[in-house]
Amino acid sequence: MCVSYPKSGRTWLRAMLAGLGVDARFTHFGDAPGAGAWGLHARHVRAPVVDEPRIVFLHRDPRDVVVSFYHHLHKRRRPSLARQVRWRVSGTRPPPELGRFVRSPRFGLEKVIAYNLATAQLAALPVAYEAMSERTADTLAEVAGHFGAHPAPQEVARVVAEHEFAVMQARERAGVAGESWLRAKEPGDPSSYKVRRGKVGGWRDELDAATQDWADEVLRRTEYAGRMADLGAPTALAGRGS
Repeated sequence: MCVSYPKSGRTWLRAMLAGLGVDARFTHFGDAPGAGAWGLHARHVRAPVVDEPRIVFLHRDPRDVVVSFYHHLHKRRRPSLARQVRWRVSGTRPPPELGRFVRSPRFGLEKVIAYNLATAQLAALPVAYEAMSERTADTLAEVAGHFGAHPAPQEVARVVAEHEFAVMQARERAGVAGESWLRAKEPGDPSSYKVRRGKVGGWRDELDAATQDWADEVLRRTEYAGRMADLGAPTALAGRGS
């Protein structure tokens, strides 16, 4: 089983593992739209209970996660009218503005941080999205091996080449992605794509200066990077959160 917060890179990993013929389950543990923990306040997040022999914990810079999740909810995953009413009544409607969304304790940066710190307590193989982006073949082979598969290096290289970001996005744009969950909602709007950007550090292009400063302060205050490292899940946030 692979555990991750939404928009941490599981679409890419899921597609590559499928290309290798590796059968793995994926879960967000209730933090996807319509699920039981939807809109749960960050202070109530607890470590999930998992009864699985092999677990992968996929995590990503929370700032990139929250920006991508915002676009996913507002550009790709448009809720029904009935769901919008339920969200409004229960106070779990995602804020429509990016800055407010990032600051929301129910959907934003603090929620992602709380989720990752809780999930890092599992006995799992930690995989950072940033490491997977930099060393894709090695990371994919490691994850496949964790699930009991041992593909040849040339097979791993083939799958990595077939699932480069530009290739996957071109398939989505052209509407030829095989799986329904990989098809563009609005081909003319890249923000609505399932494979949207995938850029490490892309949050810098979308958050204003005040929101960036606020996010950095939250990372420092929560000691995110240091605590993740202590839990055996080091991040790419060198010098932050310590």
